[in-house]
Parts: sequence; C-alpha cells; structure tokens
Amino acid sequence: MQNLDFAHRIGVSTLCLRGLSPSAAIDQTLEAGFAALEFTPISYGGPEAFSPAERRELRRQLSRFKVVTVHSSGMGGANICSADPARREHARRRYLELVGFARDVEADVLTVHPGGMDPEGPTKEEVFAQNVEFGKEMARAAGTAAMQLGYELFDARIGRQIGRKNFGVLFDIGHASRRAPAVDTTAVLAMIDELSDQTVQYHVHGVGEAEKKVDHLPFASNTWLDYERLVPHILASGFRGPLILEIGIRTENWAANLQDCVVARQDLVQLAK
Repeated sequence: MQNLDFAHRIGVSTLCLRGLSPSAAIDQTLEAGFAALEFTPISYGGPEAFSPAERRELRRQLSRFKVVTVHSSGMGGANICSADPARREHARRRYLELVGFARDVEADVLTVHPGGMDPEGPTKEEVFAQNVEFGKEMARAAGTAAMQLGYELFDARIGRQIGRKNFGVLFDIGHASRRAPAVDTTAVLAMIDELSDQTVQYHVHGVGEAEKKVDHLPFASNTWLDYERLVPHILASGFRGPLILEIGIRTENWAANLQDCVVARQDLVQLAK
C-alpha cells in the first residue's frame, strides 16, 4: 500500500451501498473504477454472520482490490466502555470477532469506534483508560497480521498510551469539522497535523447546509470544507494510507451514492496534482 499512487488509495465504504449484497457491492465498486474498498460487516449482520467458508470466499473477492479496509461503523450501538458489564463484554466480544474477521479476509486496515460514556458512568478518565487497555487487547488479537488498526477519534493521547506501532487513528475529516460551530478548514488542518503520526486512514465526505453542518454529503453540496487546502496538506504530511469516501450513507440510493463517490474521487485526484 505504501507504494500505491494516490488514486488507487481512494475507496468507497459499503455503507454507501445499502441494499446490495457483499458480492454486488464489490462488483459495483470495481466497475466504478475504484481500487480500494471499506467493508462494514455490520451492514450484513456483523462479523459473526460470516461462516469460515463465507470469509474465505469474501477474501477471494476482496483480493481484486489493491486496498481493503474493515470498519466497525456503529456495530449496533456496541459500547466497549459501557457501565453495564453484560453490554460491555458483549461489545468487546464482537470487536474481537471483528479483528478475527479482518484477519480472515486479509484486510490492510481495521478501524473501530472507541467506547463512550454512559449516563450511569464510567467517568471520563475511566473511559480513557478502558479504551487504552482494550486497544492493546485488539492489537494483541491481530497477532502477526500485516494490518493497521485504529480508533475513530481525535485524541492523540490514546494512541500514544496504547503504544503499538500497528495501532493509530481513523481521522474523519467531515466529523472533525462538526466538533464545534467555529471549526473551519484551518482548524481541521491543525487537527490533521496533531494526529498525522498516528493516522492510518481518512474518512472523506462533504459537510454543508449552513449552520447545521450536515455531514456525509456529496462534494457538490459541500460548503464547510476546503479540500483544495486539505488534499495537498494530507499529501505533504507523508500519509500513504487509504482515503475512504462515506457519501450518502444515510440513504438507500446506492447508484447515486456511488456516482457521487466517482465525482469525489475525480476531484481529489485533480487536487493532488
């Protein structure tokens, strides 16, 4: 992946392709000219829904891509730091199953959502510590697989505390702009700099609709993010990982979403020249 050109590292999330089977999503993404794909098992029932034979077949199909990533998405509301012990352990088992799934399909990158706070607890400090410890557990579960892992977050301290070369951060550019009303492209660039040494993957999409900062929009509807500044900055940081488009993930119109992703890829490649 380190030696792939920029265009080959731009991919589509299967979250954009709701309504398609895994095989159909793979075929349509390849036909659209993409060399990278992010597979979200939760879209198809979770990692446990795939038998060993189905994982082998999926690995065969995914081998047609130059880059394959696996993402937890919401995992059905799973919270690895839940105050409820049963819910917490269930979430952790599913995440470890996701690590096994990513290994089985020979993914290049696996990213997950970190645990969050519950109204009943734990404290912010306890959530931080639990995310660190479980990140270490995931890294151990990955074993010798040639796979990068990461939490989708903006806190550089967690990755540093985990202290594993293969564990970093998924940086969602659209979500970064929505952290506060005043966050603009300049602020996002500063966040990219802070996390550049940990970033294993980017999520890319438009953000618009004035003050609402609605995310996961096509680039044609993007009004908040200046990708003319963002793309050269990412390249200058030395980033060589995947950039996955998450456009239209709340809609069922996979064909329109895929076409919007094609347009976004063209824009990104042009901005990289």
